[in-house]
Amino acid sequence: MSKALFLDIDGVLNSNFENDIHQREISNGTLIDEEKIKLLAHLVNKTNSKIILHSGWRMWFDSELKPLRIEAKKLIESLEKEGLHIDGITPDLTTEEIRKTKKFSLVKADEILLWLKSHNDVTEWVVLDDLDLHNTQIEQHQVKPDPTIGLTLEDVENAVKFLEEKMNIVLYSDKIDEYLKHDDVIDYENEAIAQLADTLFQKASNEQEFIKLTYEFVRDKISHSADINEDTITCTASEVLKAGHGICFAKSHLLAALLRCKSVPTGFCYQKLILDDETAPVLIYHGLNGVYIKDCQKWIRLDARGNKPGVNAQFSVETEQLAFPVRPEMGEEDNFIIYPDPDIKVLEKLRKSKTRTELWDNLPIELEYDTDLKHNTDLEHNYV
Repeated sequence: MSKALFLDIDGVLNSNFENDIHQREISNGTLIDEEKIKLLAHLVNKTNSKIILHSGWRMWFDSELKPLRIEAKKLIESLEKEGLHIDGITPDLTTEEIRKTKKFSLVKADEILLWLKSHNDVTEWVVLDDLDLHNTQIEQHQVKPDPTIGLTLEDVENAVKFLEEKMNIVLYSDKIDEYLKHDDVIDYENEAIAQLADTLFQKASNEQEFIKLTYEFVRDKISHSADINEDTITCTASEVLKAGHGICFAKSHLLAALLRCKSVPTGFCYQKLILDDETAPVLIYHGLNGVYIKDCQKWIRLDARGNKPGVNAQFSVETEQLAFPVRPEMGEEDNFIIYPDPDIKVLEKLRKSKTRTELWDNLPIELEYDTDLKHNTDLEHNYV
């Protein structure tokens, strides 16, 4: 797991953003304030974060991050004096029109989010940029220095708070409607699901309590198929509810359907975990949910797998408590992306396997979303 600091230059590591010298791009490397570099070094060293350049200055580096212009060379030299270096750059999604009008802020958010989707190991991140990047998710992770002053100690302290959070969730889609839709798997128009959602909703005094009640219902009242030695496979939300059991993926489908039925944005998350340390030491995917808590204006992850000795997942808005700890030293991987749809390859496994016994020998070891992200990574290299 790692932390990323998305760094803009103008208005952050310098000031007087609107001066004529900058606009003509003939700074000859003088537009770097050494005192701002020292503040940046304090931030990086305190949080052990990686510097990811998302400024327009990144165009002055080649694909190996070697400087192409004197400004870039001077930036590298200034960073090296404080023991810093650039770890990466965001992809270029600008168009000819954007480059002509210099409205780079219109695509900066998309560039940052694309980079994050391709780097699942990043658990905390912050954006240092003096401009409005026109994206609510980015705003929740952004520190905006005054461009007439540049980076200050107060900005650094605010950035530290972001990077000391336990995790930073990334949405696969910025379209909230994608996390509310129904289909043949998340089939909340099914009468039984709609009735149950109504019942749980009426028991709750507010939306957050409804989410908690619904989560605990799926966690506790719907058995995990393996825990009760049930060999029948369920997949769709209505199948899971009717049968009263499902494996982790299937239970996440039911939780999403019940919550979406009452307009609670809900998505899907995946972790790569060892199936069993003793009897099946193989890495497979585990499914859970991402849910939006409107009162707190934040997304959280919930794992409705079902508790048993050694597994104690709980509803919590502040401190995440999932079913299983992730052990990177054993090859396990966490993933903080919330997807709007169940993964295609997961659904294929559930639909093609005739029994859970058959499925247990063929559990998902890769996601279709992984393929999408690899494609995005290729695009990123092309942009750079």
